[in-house]
Amino acid sequence: SPVLVTSPTNPTTPSAAGMLSGRADQLLGDLAFHSASMLGGTGRVMEKSIDQARSVFASQSPTTRKQVLLFIATGKLTDESRVKVAMSKLSPTVAVFGVALRRLSSRTPDDNMAADQLKTLVSFALDKHFQDLQIDELNDNVLNALCDQTKTFGAQVLYGETVTHD
Repeated sequence: SPVLVTSPTNPTTPSAAGMLSGRADQLLGDLAFHSASMLGGTGRVMEKSIDQARSVFASQSPTTRKQVLLFIATGKLTDESRVKVAMSKLSPTVAVFGVALRRLSSRTPDDNMAADQLKTLVSFALDKHFQDLQIDELNDNVLNALCDQTKTFGAQVLYGETVTHD
C-alpha cells in the first residue's frame, strides 16, 4: 500500500507525527486533524512538507518502494514561489498527486485558485494525477482508491509510467 508523509501532529488520535507511515489508523488520524482544521484556516504552507518528504524519501525509503507525494489543498497557497523551488529538488521518480478539496459542490474563487496552483505541481499526465473534489468524495475517490488499480490514482500508483515535474 502507498506510504504518505503527513505533517501536523494531533495528540488525541493516532498520528504519523510527520513521519513516514503506511498505517491506516495514523493516516486517518492525521486526515481527521486536517479536516477539522480546514474550516476557517488561513495560509497554506507546503514548502516545509515537500522538503520533509524529500528528506524521508532520500534517507528512509527503500529503493524498491514507489515514492508518492499526495497534496490535498483546501485553499490558495501562500508560499507558491517557494513551493516551486522545493518541487524542483524532488527526484524525478517521485509521483506527485494533487487533490483540490472544497467544502461545497459549487466552487469559490479561492477553490479555483487552489486547483489552478495545484495543477502546476502534480506529475504529468494531469488527468491521471489531479482531482478536484468535494470533501465528501475524498474517501472513495482518493484514500480508498490509492491501491485500487481500477481507480485513477490507484492505477498510476501501482502501474504508472515514469513521471515528470515542471
